[in-house]
Amino acid sequence: ALIACIEEQPESWGALKAIEMLGDLRAPEAATTLLQMIKDSPEDFFSKAAYAALLKIGLPAVPVMIEQLGGVSWAGRFELLKVLAKLPTQQSVEAVVGKFPELYADNPEGSLVIAREFGVKEFLPFLQSEYRPGEWHVGRVIVHLCRINEMEPDRFKEIERDVQRGDAFLERTKRGWDRDNPVWPDAILLELSCKKCRKKYQY
Repeated sequence: ALIACIEEQPESWGALKAIEMLGDLRAPEAATTLLQMIKDSPEDFFSKAAYAALLKIGLPAVPVMIEQLGGVSWAGRFELLKVLAKLPTQQSVEAVVGKFPELYADNPEGSLVIAREFGVKEFLPFLQSEYRPGEWHVGRVIVHLCRINEMEPDRFKEIERDVQRGDAFLERTKRGWDRDNPVWPDAILLELSCKKCRKKYQY
């Protein structure tokens, strides 16, 4: 009855309550309907409720979410990945790591957020292959993953030092905007994008 309520009146107050109840009931059979709600509903409010319900359903919903990874927009996929990151299983990690180069090419910043949220070492090989000195946003995620997984791979110290330099640079830049005690920066940061692959580089 709850699933039927969502399917028949997807943007009603009753559907919203049904979504919340299905989450409270931890009903895995509702996962497909909740995912469809996310794709079909133009209202973020309903989508967020559906994601919260999926998170409550937990691990039984993971296989269905993995199947849907390729069938939603980046915005929907990003929310879906955030739920999967809260429910890491071997299956979900393998699925997301396998799609990560595609995800990274599509949205580097959002993908780095997902890798950090998952917190597993399986993302490291790709991230290390993408890292170049000055790419502090990538370096920070590498350092984070290495620390929480108690690893120190090749180049870790180099990347860690580069990230520390980047943090110091950003701190100096921030002080430059301090109205009470401004400090003139001794360097500038240039962020350039490759026209071919859309990847961003910092210099």
